[in-house]
Amino acid sequence: MSDIYITSLQMHAKDHVFLGNHQCYYRKMKYGTEIEYKYNILDNTDPWIIANEFFNDLLDGKIEDYVCEYGDVLQKWDYMNYMFYVYGEEEGYISVIPQTNGKYLLKRKIYKQDALERIELHYKDEVILGSYKKFLEDKFHVTCVELPPFRRIRYDIDMENIRTGNVFGVFFDYISIAGRSQVLKQCEIEYLRTRSLHENDIYPEEQLELKNYVSNYLASHNIKYEETFYSKLSFLLDVCGEKRSGFNNKKNRIYS
Repeated sequence: MSDIYITSLQMHAKDHVFLGNHQCYYRKMKYGTEIEYKYNILDNTDPWIIANEFFNDLLDGKIEDYVCEYGDVLQKWDYMNYMFYVYGEEEGYISVIPQTNGKYLLKRKIYKQDALERIELHYKDEVILGSYKKFLEDKFHVTCVELPPFRRIRYDIDMENIRTGNVFGVFFDYISIAGRSQVLKQCEIEYLRTRSLHENDIYPEEQLELKNYVSNYLASHNIKYEETFYSKLSFLLDVCGEKRSGFNNKKNRIYS
């Protein structure tokens, strides 16, 4: 056997759990933090069309240094989202998302204003038998206000940098509320995880480069857009004609 082969076997054996098991080879910088750029889509462009074209560009090798994440494809997600604005010391929101098994995913974000980085926590397979609001307030010891439920249709493209193993998601979103005319269409560029034995600090630079690529992509397709950190919480508050600071006496109000 060659020295290279023997050394490779020895190195693999040293980290066999990390290297020899599907998905064990991921790590995430800043665990519990969402890092995400956004563009609001301002015209009538169909998110499905631009997501497909972007995905085809990735498959055709037009996005330098990137491939589709191993074993992944263009994903479609379509689900209801029941959002509750949390105000006070741990301001932000908690979303209740029905799962296919009859249980719920809770997505909690803690932040004072829309920004690049926000605390994000997930709680899977929660059982909720009664009021969503009461369940959330009891579980997290918070005060919250129920906002209009919305439907989220999302097209996900998870792409991996072949040089560093950093994985980013480019997501095309369509948000609608039953009985209301307002819709929110966005493109999000999010750092997801890293496939590597080692930490690295280059992912912010790569994410910014990818953001600029997406910007040029949208412009080259004559899509009107604006750069923003505008969140779904801000969208729902705008739909309701409310501000974050205006909820002190409205904790029992339900918006629909």
